[in-house]
Parts: sequence; structure tokens; C-alpha cells
Amino acid sequence: MITDFRLRFRRLSTAVLFLLLCLTAYSLVPDPSNGTTLMAVNGQRVLYNSTVIALVTSVLGSVLLTLTGFYLVSHSLQREITARTGFVVAATPVCNIEYLAGKFLGNAVLLGSIGVGFMLAIMVMHLLRAEAPLEPLVYLSIYLWILLPTVTFVSAIALVFETSPWLSGRLGDVIYFFVWAVLLSVPAALLASGRALDGWQLIDTTGLSYVIDEITRQTQGKEVSLGAVPFDRGKPTLEMTAVGWSQGAILARLAASLLALPLLGLALAAFARFDPTRIKLSERSSTINPLAWLNGLVKPLARVLEPLYALAAIAGLPGWLRLVLCDALLTLSLSPLILIMVVGFAVANSLLPIETVHSAILPLIFVALVPVLAGIPTRERQAGLTALLLSTPAARSHFAGWKYGSLLVVTLCFTAIPLLRLVWVQPSAGFSLMTGSLFVAAVALAGGMLSGSPKTFVLIFLLFLYLVLNGGQSATLDFAGWYGKATPAVQGGYAAIAAVLVAVCHLKHRWDLHRIY
Repeated sequence: MITDFRLRFRRLSTAVLFLLLCLTAYSLVPDPSNGTTLMAVNGQRVLYNSTVIALVTSVLGSVLLTLTGFYLVSHSLQREITARTGFVVAATPVCNIEYLAGKFLGNAVLLGSIGVGFMLAIMVMHLLRAEAPLEPLVYLSIYLWILLPTVTFVSAIALVFETSPWLSGRLGDVIYFFVWAVLLSVPAALLASGRALDGWQLIDTTGLSYVIDEITRQTQGKEVSLGAVPFDRGKPTLEMTAVGWSQGAILARLAASLLALPLLGLALAAFARFDPTRIKLSERSSTINPLAWLNGLVKPLARVLEPLYALAAIAGLPGWLRLVLCDALLTLSLSPLILIMVVGFAVANSLLPIETVHSAILPLIFVALVPVLAGIPTRERQAGLTALLLSTPAARSHFAGWKYGSLLVVTLCFTAIPLLRLVWVQPSAGFSLMTGSLFVAAVALAGGMLSGSPKTFVLIFLLFLYLVLNGGQSATLDFAGWYGKATPAVQGGYAAIAAVLVAVCHLKHRWDLHRIY
């Protein structure tokens, strides 16, 4: 466990995460003089004291940690396989339950450290913006009981996903996002329907139901807004009293923490102990991986792509363009399921009314693009072929542009038909979809090249899609023209962001060439 903890803390991604936590803390506690506050009740600002700041920031931090923490710790077993240390571990007398317990504790210590770092950053913001003395014990008690179930749940479910062949790939990363969305939505849905949250509190790992219950009790059911919300300057400031941790509340949080035990049981049952026949080639084995099995069933469809490889041999084409075409065709050939999705979306986009395409099909397309695009920028790195690939002049000097072109071609396989229809009937919406295609390809490139992991793109873009779908049809978030509200400034902004991301990736590649090769 200690070795695992040290390895994780030495990684650049952990340092970047702590930096992001400090920035998040700064944005979570806004300056009231700017017209926004952390918590408002019926438009009235609530006084910044230790109880308010700790209660609101802890639950917001818990929601973020439930999502980001999973993607941060859910590759520990895969890293053992890649480094081939897992096979050494399998040869030792360490039993499976000891090994998984060590991994669980390593995950928990890392996530707990992140929670402590986040709390300290919030306490610094308290000293800068609060209107009451800092009470460290109030912070400690609230963060402990809110974050403890979060840490244990995420640490355990990450092992369940890693040990299950069905969930250990990018499909599992996408599925977990919907698990997180359900955890986030159920308390709000129960509250909106007027039903009690008591039963849900026993399995509420985010602490959201407890915080809603506590705030509702102290505000007597008035309308509450959390997180950088505007307030009425003409109304007096409210004050929230200390949170009372009753025996029932503590038992409910302990019960939520113990959800990790059955999850660890599932992980133990599915753990293959790095058996080469079950794990080493699991991503390609049709007997273990369901996606590999489905791809094997439709593998003959890849033959229809073979004539298209001749396009790359057309005389006069630049070398980087040939690489783009070959890489895009390779993506489709390696996973014929993508080809089926492309055909299915093409049929739907051609036959359904343009309004349905605009409002329903386009969001589905961008969700489907997440697992499709995630692995393209890091495919050679994960296969150990980067050095061999960079021996070719075109790939060496234009790696970022080549990968971006490949990502864009694959994206356009999904969006070309609705793009053409929208350009014909709604030119502005068509332009928005084009900028959205440029944007998603650039984010996939940046997520893979800057972090070295496909999970970064999965996390960032799914979180962005969640904000887009729940952003009240905001013009600023209408990156692909789903709501028809994007202005030319918004369209230009997303295109500019895409250009900046590609430029940053190119500079990162040049720096890597100078530093490593």
C-alpha cells in the first residue's frame, strides 16, 4: 500500500490535480462584493461562517471527487499489467484479498489526501473572504463525515470496474459516468417529488441528501441555491447555525461507508490475479472481453474498408495526409462496431426530421464519440510503438497535426450527414456543428497527448456534456448548436479553443522530442 501510495504521489497528474483543487477552491468561495455568493436562500445571502463554507464546499467537493477520483485511481491494475509487475506479484505468496485490500487502501489514502488538500485550500479561502472566525474543528467534522463514504465508495468501485472484463475498458469509463449521474440526480428527484430522503441516506455516498436535509431544516424549506449564485443586495444577510451530528446521522454516514465491503467482495470474485490467459490479452480476447467478442462477430465488415486504403497511395498526396487517412481507417478496421454505429447514425440522420436530428440524435452522437475518440491519441504509446512510429519523418514532425486530422476524420464520419443537412436548412446551426466537431477532436487530442491517458478525455468531455445538458440551454455552452442559441462569438470561441489546444499539443510534442528522443 505504501509503495502504491508513493508511486501515485510522484506522478505529474497528482500535482496537477492538487493545483486544480486550489483553483476550484478559489472559484467555489466567491467574493460577495461581486454580486455572487456561495449560498443564497430566497435571494438572501447567507453569512460566510465555518458551518456554511464547510457544509457547501464539502458536498460540492464530494460530488467532484466521486467523478474525478474514479478516473484518477481506476487504472492501478492496468498499470501493473503494462509494467509487467503484476506477473511478479502473482508469483508471490500474497493472497488475492491481501493484494486487493492493499490496492483499496492505496486508493483510499490518495483520495483522502486529496480531500484534506481541498479542505486546507478552502480554509485558506475562509481567511480571505469569510465574515466569521475560522473554526478548524467544524471543518474537520463536516469534511470527515461527508467525504468518508465518498472515499471508500470510489476506492472500492474502481476495483470492481478494473477487475471486471466487461467494465475495465473505455466502455466502463462511460458507464461509470452514468452511475455518477444517477448518484447525483436521485436525491434531487426525491426532494422534488416531496418524498423523504431518509432511506437514500443509508446509501448516499456523496452526502448530498444529508446536506439537503440539513439546509432544508435550518431554512424551513425555503428555496436554496448553492455555488457562486447571485443574491439580492437589498435583503438582509442570513446566518446558519452549527450542524448537529446526531447519532442517527453518524450511523447513516457509517452505513454509506460500509457499501465498500460488498463492492470489494465483487472485485475479489472477479480478480483474475494477472492470469495471462485471462488478462494479458483481455482487450482482444473474444472469450473474456464482450467488446472483443462483438467486434469478432462483425470483423468481416472491416473488409469493405480495404479498397479505401488505396486512397492513401494516390500519387502527390502529402505524407502527413496519407498518415491521417491510414490512421482513421485503422481506427475503423480495429473496431468494426464503430463502422456499424456510423452506418446506424447515417441512416437515422438521413431519414428522421431535421428537428429530431438536431435535438436528439446529435447529443447521442457526441456521447458515442467519447469512447471512440478516447484511445486514438495514445494508441501507439500504449502499444509501445511510439519510438518506431517517430522514425518516420512525417509522423515525427507533424505528430499532433496527424493525430488531430485522424480524430477529425473519424468525428466527421459521424457528423458529416447532419452537418450537410443543417448547412442546407439552418446555416448557422451547421456552422455550430462544424465548430463542435473541431472542438471535440481537439479536446480528445489534448486529453491524450497532455496526460498520456485516454481517461482524461473521457472525464473532461463527459463532465462538459453533463454541464451542456443541464445548463438550461445556455448560449455559451451550446458548443455544437444543439439548442440553436450559439452566437457567432460562441462559435468563434470554440473554434479558437480548438486551435489553441492543437497548438499546445504540437509544442508539447516538440518538447518531448527534445527531451526524450
